[in-house]
Amino acid sequence: MQNNQQYTETQSSIGAWAKETFEENKGFQQATIKLLKLEEEYGELLNEMSLSRKNPTKEDIDAIALELADMLVVMYGIAECLNIDLLESVDKKMEINRRRKWKKQPSGNFKRDREAL
Repeated sequence: MQNNQQYTETQSSIGAWAKETFEENKGFQQATIKLLKLEEEYGELLNEMSLSRKNPTKEDIDAIALELADMLVVMYGIAECLNIDLLESVDKKMEINRRRKWKKQPSGNFKRDREAL
């Protein structure tokens, strides 16, 4: 999905909102607490996905989109706690992933081919 839309929220605006709303501080301990929240959001996403498994409606997809957004908000919060620029980290990781070789598994998933280093 290619989209040139300008978005309002950024990692720092979300971090500032969380600090103001939840009186959060930065640091590893706060990031660890947020990791538990990410697990909760993951469970909610799984629930939405399983409810609409066969023929998802637009409402189902919208609900899934909001759960994915919740997860991203929490991940931004974790990154903020640790002074990590998440988008910069994504760029670095994708550079690594693009250099790797991938092998299709019998399940249909792809896994990094460790023999093709």
